[in-house]
Amino acid sequence: MHPSSTSSSRRDGRTVLYFALALAGLLLLAESVLRVPAVTRALPRPEPSLWHAPLVQTKLDYLKRFQAECGIDVLFIGNSSVQSGVSPDAFEAALGVQGISRRRSFNGAIEGLPPYGVRLFLQIYLRYAHPTVVVYGLTPQDLNSNSPWAHDVSGRIRDSILAQAESRSGLRGWAYGKLLAYSSLFRYRYLLHQLVIRAGHVDDEPYVYFNERGFHPLPGRLSDLPPAQRSRFFNRAGVLNYSAEGTQRQEIEKIVDICAARNIRLIFVNMPLSDHYYANFDRPRDYRTYLDALRSLAKERAVPMWDMEHVPPGDNLTDKDFADFNHLNQWGAARLSALIGQRYRELNAGRLLQAGVRSATQP
Repeated sequence: MHPSSTSSSRRDGRTVLYFALALAGLLLLAESVLRVPAVTRALPRPEPSLWHAPLVQTKLDYLKRFQAECGIDVLFIGNSSVQSGVSPDAFEAALGVQGISRRRSFNGAIEGLPPYGVRLFLQIYLRYAHPTVVVYGLTPQDLNSNSPWAHDVSGRIRDSILAQAESRSGLRGWAYGKLLAYSSLFRYRYLLHQLVIRAGHVDDEPYVYFNERGFHPLPGRLSDLPPAQRSRFFNRAGVLNYSAEGTQRQEIEKIVDICAARNIRLIFVNMPLSDHYYANFDRPRDYRTYLDALRSLAKERAVPMWDMEHVPPGDNLTDKDFADFNHLNQWGAARLSALIGQRYRELNAGRLLQAGVRSATQP
């Protein structure tokens, strides 16, 4: 080899080494700076940027705090239909519960979650709370395995660093957990990226629209809108090409297994819908396909299923109780929560009666 070529190779090698050392030094410097309390206090917290939606961290914070202050006996899970449809206060009022020390229910529903997300967040919640009962509210979109909405949101949750780390999901979840625990640079990386591309500016955390018990009270009545203005509430994405078999049902069965393994009583609630919602379906029979599949699953797995779409006429929810086609307003939520509370009270009374009968018949 020519001497000049050897010399050039050595210079190239040293350049690469110097570059690697400089990069390592910068990373170590960044790690050190991000561990200084004065620096971290000046920065927004990084956790909202590590979820698929920024308010997830707030919901988890509220759950942890409520668990520490009051404890959680009943946990409501599902998507936004549950988040805006079940008020813990109204539920407990129907049970005759009074006083801060007796408040023991929490609405853990998160907007937009398909069953994959509901299952993942249930696993996360059960790391911090210890409910005896989980109430899962469902609508037709929760059982449609052809839903493009469900595929999109599930993909974003799979890419969520904290969702995988907090749920302890496999090797990736374990690796994310370690990186979050030991690397401040990894925790702040999305936030730092925003600071760089926005010249030092990041958006404020979004408005928290749910209360400290996880409930989102919605104003407005669907009945107040002229028919021509209601068309904006049509949304077919969750019920296109309806199929009640496949991934969605499998995820719901995993939720059943999680609760059974922890001796938690699981209850399905078929959430009410405005009559206008049915126009979203491709075929009139699609709602029956959903309802039959949910009933079948509940029967096979011995899970109580409370159908709140088909109730006695006096309990029926009308357009006055809805904010749109599948979200109850605050008044409808109060009514539904009271109905669920009554069913829950009757269920507990039946269980206590059965326990008393068994006790009385034992020698």
